[in-house]
Amino acid sequence: ALKMDSWNQVNVKAVKNHGIIQNILGQGEDKNTPYAKYNEQLNEILSIPQGELIKVNHVCALLLYTDFTELPRMMKSVCRKLNNDDTIVEVKARHQELTNWLRLLMETILLYGNTYSYKDPPVYHGLNMKFYFREFKAKFYIPTSTTTDRNIAMNFAEGSKGVVLEFGGLETIGDSYFDMSSLSAYPEEKEYLFFFAEIPIKSILVGGKKFNLAPLSLYQSIVHGQIMIDKVQ
Repeated sequence: ALKMDSWNQVNVKAVKNHGIIQNILGQGEDKNTPYAKYNEQLNEILSIPQGELIKVNHVCALLLYTDFTELPRMMKSVCRKLNNDDTIVEVKARHQELTNWLRLLMETILLYGNTYSYKDPPVYHGLNMKFYFREFKAKFYIPTSTTTDRNIAMNFAEGSKGVVLEFGGLETIGDSYFDMSSLSAYPEEKEYLFFFAEIPIKSILVGGKKFNLAPLSLYQSIVHGQIMIDKVQ
């Protein structure tokens, strides 16, 4: 749980940043926008019209995620099944406690963030243990952090104990993400936050060795009839 002192600090920082948000988002190397983008469906569904200034609640939701370590980790565990006997009813009961936070994160990423495509440099995600992957694409149905710095991801992977996933927009039309660097207490992590995104795994790094998965990811897209973009202009 978040202590009241920590909450007060986040709230003060959110209000302060929101007061100058036009000078933060979309400025310099920041890849976001302080004003809601046009989306034919989402503007109406989320009740956020095109051009509306990002709200302080959105900024607060971002800070609660990026400025803490255990809090987002606990949030993600709540969104998943805790064990094989967990029922969907039990998952929903836990999930409803985080509905507002997750909604604010989703709104921020989809309407105030950027889109990731094959033109962008790769991003990395470190895992401190080895997993079995069923597909060559990562589906981020919960908020997931990545970084543009491979060394940062390797630190999270804790060396040979885990793995580092390298993602690349090999044939994607663009998935939404939010560049957290301008607001985060840890800008050196160069964090990109994804939510409801599907990005191909370009390669996997295990024990200092790099395995190229791009051809397999492309093959999976072909046989599944997924959208692809021709890089040749």
